[in-house]
Amino acid sequence: MTKSLYAFGILVLFSLYSWGQTTFKTLNITLEKASEKYGIEFTFDDHFIRSHLSLNNELPPDKETFFELLDTQFEIIVSPISSKTYVLKPYTKNLSNSRICGSVYSQLEHLPVSDLQVIMGNQIVLTNESGYFEFYPKKKQNKELVFVAENGKRKTEPLISPSNCEFYFLDEGEIQLGEVIINYTAPLVKKNSQGSYELNPNSLLGAAGLVDPDIFFLVQRLPGVNSPTADASLFIRGGAPDQNLVLWNGTRLFHTNHAYGGLMSINPYGIDHAELITKGVTARLGEHTSGVLLLENTAKWTSKSHLSLGSNTIDSDMEGDLRINSNSRIQFAYRSSFNSTLSNDFYNHSFNRLFANNFDNTPNNQTLDYRDIELVYHQNLGGFWNLKQSAFLSEDRSSYELISSTIDLRDQLDNKNYGGSLQLTKALDHSRLIINGQFSKYDANFQRDEIEYELSSEDDEPEENDEPEIEFLERNKRENEVLDYQVSVNHTLSKEEYSFRYGGDFTYRTTLLNNYNSLNEELVNDVNRKSSTTLLSGFTEYSKNGVKYSFDIGTRILWFTALNQFRIEPRLNGSYKISEGNKLNAVYERKSQSIYKVTETLTNSVDRYNNLWVTADQEQYPLLLSEQISFGFTHNQSGLTIDVDFYSRKMKGLTTFNYGYLDPNDQDFHTGSAEILGLDLFLQKKYKRSLLWMSYSFQDNLNQFQGLNANEAFPSNFQIKHYFNTSARIDLNNISLEINSLYRSGIPYSEPTGYEMIGSIAALTYDKLNERNAPDYWRFDFSLNKSVIFKKNQRLSIKVALLNLLQRDNIVERFYRINNQTKQIERLDRYDLQPRLKVGLRFSL
Repeated sequence: MTKSLYAFGILVLFSLYSWGQTTFKTLNITLEKASEKYGIEFTFDDHFIRSHLSLNNELPPDKETFFELLDTQFEIIVSPISSKTYVLKPYTKNLSNSRICGSVYSQLEHLPVSDLQVIMGNQIVLTNESGYFEFYPKKKQNKELVFVAENGKRKTEPLISPSNCEFYFLDEGEIQLGEVIINYTAPLVKKNSQGSYELNPNSLLGAAGLVDPDIFFLVQRLPGVNSPTADASLFIRGGAPDQNLVLWNGTRLFHTNHAYGGLMSINPYGIDHAELITKGVTARLGEHTSGVLLLENTAKWTSKSHLSLGSNTIDSDMEGDLRINSNSRIQFAYRSSFNSTLSNDFYNHSFNRLFANNFDNTPNNQTLDYRDIELVYHQNLGGFWNLKQSAFLSEDRSSYELISSTIDLRDQLDNKNYGGSLQLTKALDHSRLIINGQFSKYDANFQRDEIEYELSSEDDEPEENDEPEIEFLERNKRENEVLDYQVSVNHTLSKEEYSFRYGGDFTYRTTLLNNYNSLNEELVNDVNRKSSTTLLSGFTEYSKNGVKYSFDIGTRILWFTALNQFRIEPRLNGSYKISEGNKLNAVYERKSQSIYKVTETLTNSVDRYNNLWVTADQEQYPLLLSEQISFGFTHNQSGLTIDVDFYSRKMKGLTTFNYGYLDPNDQDFHTGSAEILGLDLFLQKKYKRSLLWMSYSFQDNLNQFQGLNANEAFPSNFQIKHYFNTSARIDLNNISLEINSLYRSGIPYSEPTGYEMIGSIAALTYDKLNERNAPDYWRFDFSLNKSVIFKKNQRLSIKVALLNLLQRDNIVERFYRINNQTKQIERLDRYDLQPRLKVGLRFSL
């Protein structure tokens, strides 16, 4: 055998190292039987022979007839080198133009599909990591290709063009790779058997209203998750955003949004895997009372290096995953906003439009500047140990000035969050040990000046260079700092049907809060608070997966040293299969949180960026507690998915200073609790290359505070009673279209009955809190994504998205203020913020 023949075989079948996964019998098995029957020996290139399927019929009675079969059916030349030995070679004469090759891509994700079996006639190969396959040249060409997944599912496609290496797109609904644990899939968001949602941001070319796969906006389309502020904030089952735990590679993020909430603070293209947990949180995770969002980077040791560059109407970014050698990789991501005319549309439509329906009062003199940097280094230490080191920086500088005839409102906000983690992992067949240390620092500085000018009478004639006289001046200055350290250890022992996990963590945290407030140069409020806390916790968890049932049961034990408080928090998450495709689900969990956001002086949630982190202490702020129980039903069969979940939550330790509970009537300190009842519903139907789905959430969120609202319960400031999402997606070859409709009820607001004078300042009075609702909200979004795929796995993505296609002016908040000059009560509406037209380009190689 020649070296060229051997090299050609390696080129064609380079991925056969994983051939053991297939159930197909190849021609080498037939040759073994022929050698035994005819008493002869064969010599051949093993890769070449294994690229052919075995002979289906029984062996003929003599070797001459068998040689003819090899020639006619397989086009293999048989040449004797002795009386008992024969060499087998491919027939290659005059077949230089007969090469058949191609690449396989996922229809939904437009990413290459690797380790897929491709059959043409009696030849079979595996696709490599670029989705590429190639067959040996033949005189007789089959006109069909058969694609076979590891689970045995097949898809037959016509051979597009024998003379070119074409692209073949497969629908995941027709051929699903790997172990299927998915209950349902809303476009590229998957719900696993434990009830959490998973997605790979890099797999998503775009979604309705988005040109980039912003995770925070994507998960808002899932049941139980919404955003009454219409930005990237996550409100999960009656909880506020500060009650969520957001971890990036084990490091806690305290600053989660850029550009006044316009997008998430970490570049989604630099994240490999995201998981959202709205219920049934593992006992390993604490310090939150609502949901958990885990953002992870993983080492793809066998993959080649890749790089992508992107730009849209507001920012540009780049990300890469570089293979240094077989034992080390480095991942990086960088994103920065534009300070140019490209972002003018974003500026003009993304800020608060106030003073009823007067759109001339869109803020001017605006500055938006943000950036984020992420760096992850993976090192294989040999044996069973791996090291992951990660670091990030996320910062915002924003300011604007809102000018009307009598009012000048100036805001300036600087936010910065940076940190990193070091994770050491030892992975064995049935054991996994993880040691993690993380550090996170958050700094925020806010300054606001609100000036009301004296109204001039008609008799007064303005003089040249006259400065307007100031009637009323309010100033707010705030500083907030969080310093967070944590060391954790957890060990998992696993078998095929069960696993046992245990571990603990040590957390040390300090918070600093400075708040200065003055009216007409007179000091009204001056708060300086610094606190430190140490938290010790341990956990244990047992999981079992049976044929009929599965469950996770665990307990988390905590000791808050600063509070001198000890807690035991049980967690239970289970499901029972009642029939094929139908199962019942149940969850119970208790959780606690010692760090959260408060608002002490500002009277509406427009200023949510001025909410500051504080630590629970024994003087004023209590420990925040949550208890949740839920029951549900899941049906998943014949392309139809139905998922229903009823839940009840109780929260304690709330104050009127917590985010979302501020009382506009006064700014006294009140303690209270909340009871939340809800229903989450998801429906999905898959039909050919289209996906139709809807999610509906009902929520009744009632709060009761001692000494407020005549001690009667009232809705929270961010309650959305009805939240209804419908979506349709169609995937064609390298083109995807998606439309999405969002309808929700308006959030509550309090209507004043009048005002009273406190010294020289007028203050509004209220009879009841949040007894009214703002108008209902409805938005229709659209996106179009076109991929141009080049050779060598290069791709250009062209994206266009329209947010609020019908251009409705949706009110996301309504509140009132008193004009200190005219003593008139003014209604202020804040409208939806977001650029309405988005265009993006992304190049990957």
